[in-house]
Amino acid sequence: MHTNIYLKEEESEWIVFLHGMGGSSNIWFKQLRAFRQKYNVLLLDLPGHGESLKGLRHEINPTLEGIGVDIWEILDTHNIKNAHFIGISLGTILLRVMASQQPLRVRSMILGGAVEDLNLFAMLLARIGNKVKALVPYMWLYQLVAKILMPRKHHKESRTAFVLEARKLGRNEFMKWFSLYTSIVPSVKQAKQKLSSKRIPCLYLMGSEDYMFLESVKKNLDYQANEQLIVFQKCGHVINIEKSKEFNMESIKFIEHEKNIQ
Repeated sequence: MHTNIYLKEEESEWIVFLHGMGGSSNIWFKQLRAFRQKYNVLLLDLPGHGESLKGLRHEINPTLEGIGVDIWEILDTHNIKNAHFIGISLGTILLRVMASQQPLRVRSMILGGAVEDLNLFAMLLARIGNKVKALVPYMWLYQLVAKILMPRKHHKESRTAFVLEARKLGRNEFMKWFSLYTSIVPSVKQAKQKLSSKRIPCLYLMGSEDYMFLESVKKNLDYQANEQLIVFQKCGHVINIEKSKEFNMESIKFIEHEKNIQ
């Protein structure tokens, strides 16, 4: 996987950013300046995304767990013993899985546009997508999903950013990643069950117009497990782009608070 590292100081805290399906590390462009002033930052492109030339190496049966192992290997390569993690969309699912694999290395989690469950509409969309994905250009399907997730005029910037990045993905790689959606719900539930006693500090940052996923986050929020939720008004799914200043402020405030009490 392609990585970019921004080193502030050896003793500074590490922040690792995980993007969503079809995106790349470029979607963190509104976070990079604010975070690299205070922390060491690792950006990575998931397999087949952005500048990562190689796709999913678990070709026969790619799994979220296998991708998590790959990312931990990257952190080992850079001698990153622990970090604060920030994910968006599919990146939040990967973050949950990774935390269940090595919880002692996750100092805190920030989940933006978190995917906790699939509502009936999302499940129907996934099933239709699976049936037609071999018949239509993959970008048609991706643009349709982006339009459904981010339908309003003020969602246009984030919708455009994800569609532009998705063009680099290619049809074959898109098919592999799309197939992982059937494992989202069981992977999240299994990961949360493993983490129930770990109480890793967790902050959800959601948009009030994230019609697909906000309600499931509210329903599954566990305050006793050290989870918090902040909802930004007039904002859709890709919250780090639409509400970048608020996203940065709340994320840094949360990290600093957790850093001081650990």
